[in-house]
Amino acid sequence: IYKSQLKRGQNIMAVVKADAYGHGDKEVALALQEEGCHNFAVSCLSEAVSIRSAGIRGQILILGYTSPAYAEQLLEYDITQAVYSDDYARALKKTGYKGEVLLGCIEVDEKAAVYERPCIIFPLHGSGHILSVG
Repeated sequence: IYKSQLKRGQNIMAVVKADAYGHGDKEVALALQEEGCHNFAVSCLSEAVSIRSAGIRGQILILGYTSPAYAEQLLEYDITQAVYSDDYARALKKTGYKGEVLLGCIEVDEKAAVYERPCIIFPLHGSGHILSVG
């Protein structure tokens, strides 16, 4: 049903943090992947590693903070890190992290309505250029 509501070029990001709210993060993520979902959000690095190790192939976004000391694991598991300040983005970059970070793009309220806000994606794959989006 949800797929029929999407506009061309739009995708769903399934939030499977906190063990998919008690339903089993690996099981829920794998079932959603089979149904065509390719974007997943979790709260921390251990959750991201858990679902990646279970076979999730799409984008995994960590919504919470990950210490720059774990930048190597972000790269190893191909995980995108949400970043809420320029200082944090710079700290990740200083570690040599060349993965993607997403700076404050989506806000969700209690009614699960999604509000898009301007965001900046730092695609640090090699070039280190900053791309502004939205």
